[in-house]
Amino acid sequence: MNKLIILLFLFFTANIVAQENIKGEISFISGDNIYIRFADTRAIEKGDTLFYQDEKLGVQACLMVVNKSSVSCIAKQIGDCTLSKGQQFFLKKLLPFELEEEVAEVVQIADQKRDTSATILAETKTEQKPKFEKKERINARVSAASYTIFAPDNKNQGNSRFVGRVNFNIDNISESNFSVESYFNYQENLRLYDDFRGYNRRFNVYNLALSYKKEDFELSIGRKINRKASSLGAIDGLQGEYNKNGYFVGALAGFRPDYQNFGVNTNLFQYGAYLGIEKGGKKFRSQVTAGFLEQRNQGAIDRRFIYLQTSNQVGSRLNIFASTEVDLYENYDTAAAQSGLQLSSLFISSSLKITDWWRIFGSYDTRRQIIFFETYDTEVERLLANQEARQGLRARSNFKIGKRTNLGLSYNSRFQQNAGKQGENIQAYISYNRVPWIGGTFSYRFNLNSSLYLRSEVNSARYSHYFGNGKVYSAVYYRYLSYLYIGREIVVPAQAYYGAEISFKMKSGWDLGTLGEMSKTGQQTSYRLNVRLTKRFNF
Repeated sequence: MNKLIILLFLFFTANIVAQENIKGEISFISGDNIYIRFADTRAIEKGDTLFYQDEKLGVQACLMVVNKSSVSCIAKQIGDCTLSKGQQFFLKKLLPFELEEEVAEVVQIADQKRDTSATILAETKTEQKPKFEKKERINARVSAASYTIFAPDNKNQGNSRFVGRVNFNIDNISESNFSVESYFNYQENLRLYDDFRGYNRRFNVYNLALSYKKEDFELSIGRKINRKASSLGAIDGLQGEYNKNGYFVGALAGFRPDYQNFGVNTNLFQYGAYLGIEKGGKKFRSQVTAGFLEQRNQGAIDRRFIYLQTSNQVGSRLNIFASTEVDLYENYDTAAAQSGLQLSSLFISSSLKITDWWRIFGSYDTRRQIIFFETYDTEVERLLANQEARQGLRARSNFKIGKRTNLGLSYNSRFQQNAGKQGENIQAYISYNRVPWIGGTFSYRFNLNSSLYLRSEVNSARYSHYFGNGKVYSAVYYRYLSYLYIGREIVVPAQAYYGAEISFKMKSGWDLGTLGEMSKTGQQTSYRLNVRLTKRFNF
């Protein structure tokens, strides 16, 4: 393992500058083209990788930019992620330099309004000292949504759920070295029946941190996901990092969020350190991180492990991502607690653009049941009985036929070495853009899912259209589901869904969207109504 880490570090040695995150969100999906709106795209280039923050898996590489305008980008999917309109993404971008003139002749930019973030040097007689721009930037996104199901033919009659989300970030507060980032989520279930089970209200803080950044050093306090170690999830506490000439080293100390309510739990102390190399360029970008983490529960060791993560982008055609974790501690019997070495997880994925009309994606993962020896002290024997690694294979191929037709095929399989295949999923879709005479996009999707005991089949068709220069989006759809239990005399009625949605992009950053749906399952009919209001702020 040590030799592997050393070889990787030597391979990816490079000089870089510090990074910032440029944020945007999906405004439209058409076939394999994903349209993402940004406040400004001047710092974005073709081939850049876009990331999103998953609440459970952390930061994931998902999209690659293939074209751009002044405020939006067209991207292609490179990661195994689920996409939806309004989903937020960010770009890890090298910060522009504002070079301070000492004794130099400067060529002035003709149009200062077009780009004031850099000054072009014609001749430099003395060494220039780079100075980072510290302009205050505020961006926020506040949304309120309700999800209601009416089921008059069902004894439960239905339910309603309200969700509020706030994402608020300030970079360089009052042009200082301090920044703050936050993401809150509030959910409330309105029960329409007396035997309701589960929570009525839940408030989660997924991100709330204050950061101090000066040149090569950054320190943050609060709840934050470390993007150099995204597999660790959110961390409550203190994190620091020093980055110089492409090498970085960091440390963290704090607490894991409570595994039941995601609140602060001071009994779950953890600490660790990491180091790595980053390389940036137009033709090749790479990051390698290796780290150590020890997690405790009420003072006793819960888990101790090392992790390795690498992300590589070769031009605009090839992306490779890999991560692994190796556990170093086992305590199946308190009297026999000892250090060990066991591969806990391995994930490898790659996306390749073979031609302008053909892209393929593949991934492999293997994961054992992770045992937190103190948290699950009374269940260790049961967990040991299920220690065989679960493995998965995924493959996807996307084709562009002409200028209007997109075709996609995918296959997923989950299996265990002794138990055999656990399940598989086959998907296919076709979409046709700019439908003659009426415009818009028509798409059809097929999904076949099978496990050891159940087989399901889904057929869906959808027509969508933008109006008013992209400010109004509308769609209608139909979906049919059928189920078949294998080896059991259980009959499940087929389900049919009929739906429509419309959304408006209004002035001053306001968005309003609504969806209505009717479903029929045998003799039962139910209705679903979703409404979402969003406000964006950018200063």
